Amino acid sequence: MRLEFSERVKALPPYLFAEIENIIRRKRSEGADIISLSIGDPDLPPPKIVLDSLKEEIDKPENHNYSFSEGEYEFRLAVSEWYKKRFNVDLDHSSALRRVYAILQGLFLMKGIMYLYLTRPIPYTLMEARF
Repeated sequence: MRLEFSERVKALPPYLFAEIENIIRRKRSEGADIISLSIGDPDLPPPKIVLDSLKEEIDKPENHNYSFSEGEYEFRLAVSEWYKKRFNVDLDHSSALRRVYAILQGLFLMKGIMYLYLTRPIPYTLMEARF
């Protein structure tokens, strides 16, 4: 069985940073000396309150696990409550929300594994990115 993506999904450009990594690998294999500046490297340290909180939480055994791939229940519930309060939008925290680490991960997650929803027209997709 061959899966066919919608035109919207086919129109998504390749993941830019994967393309850059391919170029770097190719240039290195050709002998080029590449200085990688990477992606997403912060130019400022995190606020002290964040660092202090991390130091406090790191020794707690209950924090030494992976969260569910869909995101922790409490997190999804808080997000749905926030959307209701901020935008008066009802989101079902059990099915309408998924946690991703970055907006690009969300877009490519959609392209890669949510093909069943994207092979037919859908009215809208809601994503929020903070920069």
